[in-house]
Amino acid sequence: MTRVRLTSLLLGGLLVLTGRVGAAGLSVDDVVPNFIGLGVGSTTQWHGSQDRMVGAMPGARIKLQGSRFVEWYGPYVGLNLLEDDNGWEAGPLLNVRLGREGVDDPVVAQLPEIGLGLEAGGFVAWHHARLTGIPYRLRLGLMASHAVLGQTEGTQLTPYASLWVPLSEQLFIGSGLGATWASQSFMQQYFGVSPAAAEASGLPSFQADAGFRQIYWWPGVLWRIHPRWMLGAGAYGQYLVGDAADSPIIRERGDRWQWTFGLGLGYLW
Repeated sequence: MTRVRLTSLLLGGLLVLTGRVGAAGLSVDDVVPNFIGLGVGSTTQWHGSQDRMVGAMPGARIKLQGSRFVEWYGPYVGLNLLEDDNGWEAGPLLNVRLGREGVDDPVVAQLPEIGLGLEAGGFVAWHHARLTGIPYRLRLGLMASHAVLGQTEGTQLTPYASLWVPLSEQLFIGSGLGATWASQSFMQQYFGVSPAAAEASGLPSFQADAGFRQIYWWPGVLWRIHPRWMLGAGAYGQYLVGDAADSPIIRERGDRWQWTFGLGLGYLW
């Protein structure tokens, strides 16, 4: 039986609450300053998988003094430490990476399992809210993280952009895009095939090098059904590129297109 793991991709189920997909930069804090909620979603079992799983994740965003805030989205926690009137945000982050264990695919199951790991790093972002004419909220940012504990390895950098537009006082639509660069150690761990792993699985050997591993895009909808409650839905599409897409794990057993779908409910204050 598949070991159902709640991965960061299930934040697609929380995007309606948190304003962030897998820390992808989607922000609606001008609309929802404080919340706690639960999202449910469907995603792939591992990076590049064709097999799917379902799960649920909590999320919260708490406004602190001034423009500071703390965010918790499943395995991700971020803290904005800047007190800035020009839209700048920056601070530390922690992210639990849940790896590749107990998969359904019989060939991939012969590859070395990847267990839990902790990544630490930081982010910097800038947002602009236009309140006249056609209102919108634009956000641009960059996240960086590095493995510090457990089985995860390497460094990742993610530039991102997002845009939210209100259709009414109750209904909001948004979209965003970004890309992720990963170091050689991360790429080899998730997409490489060592000679020993090739002999065990039957896949050809493959050395994965550093580079961009994915580009992504998401659409989202928020519906404020009550002054204290919000519903929403969204999707998160990833397209593997570079050595991630060229890996025999993906070419022979997976799919370079990865999709997450989610729904969520949040309590606001």
